[in-house]
Amino acid sequence: MKNILNTNNRRIIKKVITATSYLFVVFSVVTLFNLPQAQAATTVASSTASVTTSAGLQFTSLTVDDKEDFVVEPGKMEVHANPGDTITQYISITSRIAKPTEFSVSSEDFVGSTDETNPVVLLGASKSPFSLKDWLLPASSDFLLHFGTRVTLPVTISVPKDATPGGYYAAVIVSNAPQVNADTVTTAGIAKIISRIGVLFFVRVNGTVNTSGQLEDFRANPSQSVYSVSPTDFKILFNNNGSVYLAPYGEVHVYNFFGNEVANLPVDAYFSLPNALRYRDVLWNDNSFRIGRYTATVNLNRSYDNVIDTKTIVFWVLPWKVIVTFFVGLVVIAFVIYYFLSRFEFRRKK
Repeated sequence: MKNILNTNNRRIIKKVITATSYLFVVFSVVTLFNLPQAQAATTVASSTASVTTSAGLQFTSLTVDDKEDFVVEPGKMEVHANPGDTITQYISITSRIAKPTEFSVSSEDFVGSTDETNPVVLLGASKSPFSLKDWLLPASSDFLLHFGTRVTLPVTISVPKDATPGGYYAAVIVSNAPQVNADTVTTAGIAKIISRIGVLFFVRVNGTVNTSGQLEDFRANPSQSVYSVSPTDFKILFNNNGSVYLAPYGEVHVYNFFGNEVANLPVDAYFSLPNALRYRDVLWNDNSFRIGRYTATVNLNRSYDNVIDTKTIVFWVLPWKVIVTFFVGLVVIAFVIYYFLSRFEFRRKK
């Protein structure tokens, strides 16, 4: 009887130990699976903690280098709209200035020009015939940014219901307050430098518009007929005489004397404002040896109705250093031959 009780006790103890072990294993597995989730939640919390929102502006902390400047993105915005539309676009400003800096936001109209070095002219307080600045409303006109902080700024475009179809142009200008050291505030004649960066807005109101433009000029740069090496680039001049901006694009083909293509240079799309001339440089980084007659042909799509303008120019590449060296070599060889012929007499052997 005593042996039977001992046997039952052993069975009960064994079952208790087995159950305890099972519970311990389950507890350990649950703990291990929960640890990564807790860490992930902590990571997400720390990353989202760097983003704050205030008065419609979103501020984000970034890791940047101290360059004592600020970055505005994007550089250009194209918007198609109907009369009466309200559209919101977003620009970002990132401060890489070591000190907390005040920034201001304003709007100015801009127009095109005939100056190849300055295709856009800001008009300040003046209005252009294609004025857009009164349609633009940034969410804030001023804000403070700390070093390494980026702000996302909404810009609302309100198109009047009676807006005429066509193109309208303005820039949202972001400028920083000048930094003045405390020990020089009272010093007279301090030069305060204010940086201004603009985001160009191109708004096209849908409807019937006048699209008109053409290729005005195509030439090698520098403009001449004979080169000692290949031209560094080609210049394209496009004239937009319509009511909306255009974005011409195409390619330049260069052929040698035998008609073989030696270069195919893309012309990426670029904006051309109404009533303005716009130059475009097409680089030709050619390091090959060239000699002889060449032709260059540009095929430029006007960006409407698939109209393509074509123009061909002719130029010569004469590497004078190589040519002079060659002729000098010929002269030297001829002189040596003449010298030997005049100094020695060749007789037939009898």
